[in-house]
Amino acid sequence: MSASSSTPSGHQIWVLMTAAVVRDGDGEPLYVIEQVQDISERKRLENKLRVTADHDALTGIRNRRLFEEDLFTQVGRCQRYGEHAALLLLDLDDFKQINDRYGHKTGDDTLKLVARTIKKRLRLPRIRSHGLVAMSLPPCFPTLVAGRPSSGNRAR
Repeated sequence: MSASSSTPSGHQIWVLMTAAVVRDGDGEPLYVIEQVQDISERKRLENKLRVTADHDALTGIRNRRLFEEDLFTQVGRCQRYGEHAALLLLDLDDFKQINDRYGHKTGDDTLKLVARTIKKRLRLPRIRSHGLVAMSLPPCFPTLVAGRPSSGNRAR
């Protein structure tokens, strides 16, 4: 069994606890051997691997695979709770020209800026919504905006 705990200094650690019963020749229990192993580094690496597998390395936003999983979940949520949603495909037209003309660093910086801007706009409290954004190729940002419309923002 694994569990997380805090040290006296406040650091979180993960431990793996195992126990085994040692029996005599007749199968009667003699004693129990218990072992506690610090697996904090393993948990840190597992989390890093999960983030790497689910997010675009350049922009830090969801990759297409995670976006599709989250999209499926959000569609079910909309059906259950009567939320509204819009799926946007934000494509950067002629993006190759930015890379060709100004270099890949400028192109990368542009993608990061676009990703940050979309994420920031998805958190606008006045529209009472939440959203998902991902990075896909060619530079395209599938974006889902979902939430309950406020009384002043209902579609007519």
